[in-house]
Amino acid sequence: MNCPSLISAVGDLLQTARIGAATAVNRHHTLRNWLFGSYIVDYEQKPPVGLILCTDKKETRVNYDTAGLDQQLFVSRYLVALPKPEELQALIENDCALWQQKHPQS
Repeated sequence: MNCPSLISAVGDLLQTARIGAATAVNRHHTLRNWLFGSYIVDYEQKPPVGLILCTDKKETRVNYDTAGLDQQLFVSRYLVALPKPEELQALIENDCALWQQKHPQS
């Protein structure tokens, strides 16, 4: 092998190694970023809470449906920000009374 061929072969080998290293680093960065994102989503997502509102002529009922959510977690994360069932019940009853005043025949 002559000198120009040796230099060309070494250059090709270095270029191939650079591409392989960049590909491996990109793959690891992508995996790392995806894992960080999934950890953040898992940490930030909160289970949903349902709100059940029922009314008829005799009574109004308001319940939160926690669908198996731990009661302590519900109180610490949600109940501090949500209105009390009694407050919602009073709002519904007031709205029903106003509606009945405007529509006495119904």
